[in-house]
Amino acid sequence: MTIDHEIQIESLRAELAAAKMTIAELRARAAGSNSDADSWLQRKAKAQAKALTRLQDRVVAQRFTLRTIESLGRGLSHDELARAREAESDTLVSV
Repeated sequence: MTIDHEIQIESLRAELAAAKMTIAELRARAAGSNSDADSWLQRKAKAQAKALTRLQDRVVAQRFTLRTIESLGRGLSHDELARAREAESDTLVSV
């Protein structure tokens, strides 16, 4: 098994665990344990907001870098742009 497959498996396991937690929390909420479910949902929303903020900061930094490269009179070559897009698509952001 390659490292990429192992990373995918771990990612899928994490998603499955999160889904199981979501199901358990929704069942608890349906049973009337609202405080536990509400606090879990609040934590999840805060974690997602944090992840979006990190992503926004990353985008801002990348735009700044690209503007700086352009201002120096050097843009990305076709190969550099293709490699950057490939690397970006391989990046996983966990929430």
